[in-house]
Amino acid sequence: MKPGMLSTRAINQYRSRDVIPYLGLRYYLESTCARSDQWASEVAVHLTHTNSSPAYFEAHHFKEVKDKGGVLHRSIFLPGPDEALAESVLLAECSKYNVFEPPPCVYSYRLAKSGDWSGIFEPYFNGFRQRHRDVANSCKAIDKGAVVYTDIKRFYPTIRSDQALKAWSDSVLNTDIPEQLSELGHKLLEAHARECDATKSGHGLLTGPMFSHLIANQLLRPVDEVMSQIFPNRYFRYVDDVILVGAPGEVTDGIKRLGQLLSNLHLELHDEDAEKTFSVEATAWLKGENDFDESDGRDWMMFVGDLRRFLVAKPGEHIQLASALSSEGFNIPLPNYLAAASEAGPMQRLADFLKRYRWAGRSIKQISITWLVGYAKALRIVFLDRLTRLLQIGPEVRGYDRKRLIPKLRYFGGRMLYLGTPEMQIDCAQGLSQFPELHLLATVLKAVATRDVSRLLPLGSNAVQSAAQVLRLSPDPVRYSAVAWEKAELQGISILKINGVRISPDSSVPAQADSLSRFSTNNAAMFELMKDGDPYVRELACLHGAEGTARHSLILDTAFNRDEQLAFDVLNQLSQSGYN
Repeated sequence: MKPGMLSTRAINQYRSRDVIPYLGLRYYLESTCARSDQWASEVAVHLTHTNSSPAYFEAHHFKEVKDKGGVLHRSIFLPGPDEALAESVLLAECSKYNVFEPPPCVYSYRLAKSGDWSGIFEPYFNGFRQRHRDVANSCKAIDKGAVVYTDIKRFYPTIRSDQALKAWSDSVLNTDIPEQLSELGHKLLEAHARECDATKSGHGLLTGPMFSHLIANQLLRPVDEVMSQIFPNRYFRYVDDVILVGAPGEVTDGIKRLGQLLSNLHLELHDEDAEKTFSVEATAWLKGENDFDESDGRDWMMFVGDLRRFLVAKPGEHIQLASALSSEGFNIPLPNYLAAASEAGPMQRLADFLKRYRWAGRSIKQISITWLVGYAKALRIVFLDRLTRLLQIGPEVRGYDRKRLIPKLRYFGGRMLYLGTPEMQIDCAQGLSQFPELHLLATVLKAVATRDVSRLLPLGSNAVQSAAQVLRLSPDPVRYSAVAWEKAELQGISILKINGVRISPDSSVPAQADSLSRFSTNNAAMFELMKDGDPYVRELACLHGAEGTARHSLILDTAFNRDEQLAFDVLNQLSQSGYN
């Protein structure tokens, strides 16, 4: 059975978030009946609604390096497959109502429209780029104006359960959302509150589930409305990041007013002397007006688009394309769409293809393996040159100039993980390591280039997955020296094994394997894991089954269906650096 829109949205959204819930969804959706929109709307919603003890996987994601050394992690709580599908149903229903449409001054987590299969929310960069354009227009309209940046402290973890429940209740009050889905929203938030209390991870709203993003937007809606009235077309919010434009005294007063409004919700802004709060003259800000409209961004998007078009249209040439890219030193993960292409008969596949991919007749004949390899070579040269020039600016830059520089370094450095040779990656890592904000990226680049993950493991599961996606392209083993086997390191080892990355036999090993590690490698343990004390791993084991060999890496090698997007894990993780 061809997968429905709701399951495909969940697959795409959680694939960009973390590999563990994605893997769980893939095993769950191996049952063809579970792939339909009807199953998601009826069975998954019912099972989630009646589940008295939902399980969440607590992933330890890298946040930042501590001032005195060590790593600070962000706890990301990931739902099981039933809840992920139920979320997709609930949020698709919410997208029908204006009350859930963020006001024009809010640019993050806009719900996908009907017919959009790419995810539960619109792509994050669409809103980020639009905000940048709107700030530019506002700067041009203000004579001798100023631009102020500020940030909400620990946004999601600080939201209280009673506030989240009220935000949901008030939002659904004047809608025709079915009672079962309205109650599902309350059910999810009650589960969040219990998990927060049990893990001491926040005040009631989990960071990780997609439903949390909707609630956070709804909670801040009254604040957004007041601030946009005070600063019409001059107040801009993206998740927890706020920009105000106006006369210098006006924006100073505006930040104070914003702080007062947030305090009513038990939220607060960063201190004025913090690096995340600063101001710049509007005329100086406009020097960066075109930062997100340069051709390099469009070139990368076109390259990725051409890759996917080729793989969808010619799935039988997947191996040849992968070999050609690898022979030129590229590290580009390519899911195999061959199985997905057999979802329907040949005539139906052709009809669907021409209907959904209107570019097919015009451009697919122009795309060949030679074309794609040549495109990648050109991007490698241009992106390495741009990164080298940017690194020459140096880490001493501060304020708005640094605010402009870091995203550019992150952009070009992230893509060198896929385009660069090991020598290029080591040079890039050395330059990027001068910037604390780019510690994750620099460490990933060096780990991939050297195949030594000793410094990578402590960063957390998202950092390890970013590297593992590329490390798995080679059969050569990775190595690591002795580390302190905390939760982050244990999760990291499991992520490597799930990806099928071989471990050098002379690497140190933890004294005792945890549940996730046993699940990641040992199919003989699956039957025992079906009764494991960790409810999340227990469900994963039941979905995998005890027969056959562990097939995690095979799942990651193949596309769920033709509508699954190409995933570039390090780029996904870098884009989420400010999500809470």
